Amino acid sequence: MSILNKFCFHSVLALTAATVLSSSVSFADAPFTITDSRFTVSKAIVPSKLKTKVTNAQRANAKSRMPLLEAHQLPAELRRQLGLDKSAVSPSAYGSDASERYPYTTKRAAPKNEGLMVMQQQPFASTGQLWAEWDDGLYVCSASVIDKGLIVTAAHCLVEFGTSRVPLSVWFEPARHGEITPFGRFNVSQWVYASSYGTGTDVCDPQAPGIVCENDLAIGVVDPNDAGKYVKNVVGGKYGVKSKDFNYVNLSGETRTQVTSLGYPCSLDNCEKMIRTDSLGTQMDINQVVIGTDQTGGSSGGPWLANFGISPERTGDNPVPTNNASNNVIAVSSWGYVDPTLDIQGASRFDNNTQFPAPGPSNIQSLVNFTCMSIPSHCK
Repeated sequence: MSILNKFCFHSVLALTAATVLSSSVSFADAPFTITDSRFTVSKAIVPSKLKTKVTNAQRANAKSRMPLLEAHQLPAELRRQLGLDKSAVSPSAYGSDASERYPYTTKRAAPKNEGLMVMQQQPFASTGQLWAEWDDGLYVCSASVIDKGLIVTAAHCLVEFGTSRVPLSVWFEPARHGEITPFGRFNVSQWVYASSYGTGTDVCDPQAPGIVCENDLAIGVVDPNDAGKYVKNVVGGKYGVKSKDFNYVNLSGETRTQVTSLGYPCSLDNCEKMIRTDSLGTQMDINQVVIGTDQTGGSSGGPWLANFGISPERTGDNPVPTNNASNNVIAVSSWGYVDPTLDIQGASRFDNNTQFPAPGPSNIQSLVNFTCMSIPSHCK
């Protein structure tokens, strides 16, 4: 069984009758003329861009392929903080010793009776569901808009680690809420990721190869819709992207920041509604950041945001805080450790690493720069 079949952090649904998802313009054959061995560009295999109508019953019976890491597979520093040996299970993420745990709050992103209205507004509207039809079924992840025609998600949602196997077709549904897709569906014709991830040479924790890795992130190229409009313009905005140590501070001897993560986990509301988690994020080895959460399979690729929300107006005696820029993605959901008494997730941090060393651009900056230089029509 492949690493993807064992550990891929998304949820599978049986593939049923398919219909054609049309788009006025497809960039599947748009040339990436810039050569850079650090990046791989993949494209949809099926020209017709198939989509499947997913029923409530299918979501309710969704199977998760989330990586359920054993205690010994977690990063060593995280095991130390959680008080884990190679077999023990720690108390829950919001345990009594909060300084060494990961307190969090996971709730629906919007009130029950106002969900659709809230989802259609910024800053929520830039997050959505990402669907991928693979040769063995239909999978669901999460993603977010970061430029006029670009989304960011987890690499494992779009390519199999070590084999470079990719989906047949991919599409994005921003702000999906129940059966309603208020902004429609957008075809994702190409995606860009670190070549080291596809070839299986990315630096990973030796206890969790192919899972806890430096570069589990990817950029999706989103085609304009039938009206010729780009996804950022349709949803009314985009998230910023920040990397390196933006918003992190030294707290209790660890490098930490407040994180808001958004996604569509299938164990909560059957993948139908956007879920929000607020938690403390802590930097770890292997270029990781870890939060407390009970989001699970289906939330892969969902944004981890610094300073989420709409800034209030300030009076003269209440100055603007440092690093106050709102709604910036600093990581995307990658892996989890799911146990009835321990809820955490990890992500490849947006930062410099082995493949993207300092003082040059970080992994996410390099991916965005490469994509925008190749297809400038999708940027700004």
